[in-house]
Amino acid sequence: KCFDEGYMQRLTGYARTAFQCACDHCCATTSCFPGDAEVLTPLGPVPMGELEVGQEVFVSGGDGLQVDKVLAFLHRDPDAHSLMVHVVHQNGILVATPNHLIFVTTPMGRVDKPAGQLRHGEVLVLPDGKTSAVTAVKRKQGGGFFAPVTTSGLLVVDGVVVSSYATVPGARWLRHELAHAAVAPL
Repeated sequence: KCFDEGYMQRLTGYARTAFQCACDHCCATTSCFPGDAEVLTPLGPVPMGELEVGQEVFVSGGDGLQVDKVLAFLHRDPDAHSLMVHVVHQNGILVATPNHLIFVTTPMGRVDKPAGQLRHGEVLVLPDGKTSAVTAVKRKQGGGFFAPVTTSGLLVVDGVVVSSYATVPGARWLRHELAHAAVAPL
């Protein structure tokens, strides 16, 4: 809604362009996945809303899938509702709040990007080392906020490699590595 109604302000920073919501009514305060988003675990896909602290999940490592553990939840509110980004790609649909960090491939390698800034043609990272091109990005209201943190700060949600973190409201950009370094003492 904010992009459509002109609330997004362009911010330019070192080697990146980012956008910040300038409205006072929507998406800049939450950073999660909906409760029905599927997390890849050794037991198979598990709805985000059923994931527990201590549960094993798969993450994408340098050598393919690796087992990791959920350490905590940054957000866990099954009754919350907010704007969600539906990222339609060649292999499925990923749903997240606009500021959640998603990994894409570029000529510079794998980089993180807020879900709300993904565009048609960008290439998502899949857990098997393959990729999937974005074919559409839609914004819809969604329910349930869940943001699990793993030891690595990575997850596989709806078949896509994602970060446990999001950009901070008012910040130009919060990279995955910086967010993970700040939370790592957990």
